Amino acid sequence: TSETSLLGSGVGTRIFPAYSLFLGRTIRLQAYGILSTALVPGTLRIKIKLGTTVVLDTTAQTPASSVTDLIWKIDAIITVRAVGSVTTVIGQGAFEHQVAALAAMLTWGMTNTAAINVDLTASQTLDVTVTWGTANASNDIRCTNCTVESLN
Repeated sequence: TSETSLLGSGVGTRIFPAYSLFLGRTIRLQAYGILSTALVPGTLRIKIKLGTTVVLDTTAQTPASSVTDLIWKIDAIITVRAVGSVTTVIGQGAFEHQVAALAAMLTWGMTNTAAINVDLTASQTLDVTVTWGTANASNDIRCTNCTVESLN
């Protein structure tokens, strides 16, 4: 029920130094992992952030119930749209997860219809966070693989 990072520590960095994200620069994030849920899982919310700024958000969604160790994935891009006195980014993405073994993936969009202000004059850490709406030991989501690419 409290917001938790899925990424933690690993090889490489998720930190973008001050001024390293310039006009047209795009960040591509791909993450994969395992999801398990209770019989009544409640809601799950996934956010992608630059620092404390939420750039992409699934909002609270209800995952499949009573699943054990099924795959999930995130595919997202974030592009710097404006720099100067107001610096903005826009992103699009999707969180997908299996609803049963050998079943198709269920997709939750992470859609932006407008640019978001982000202070790129300061270092920003890219993060993926999760919040469960219901505390239950069976509700578990883990990231096993993640790549972050800076393009352009």
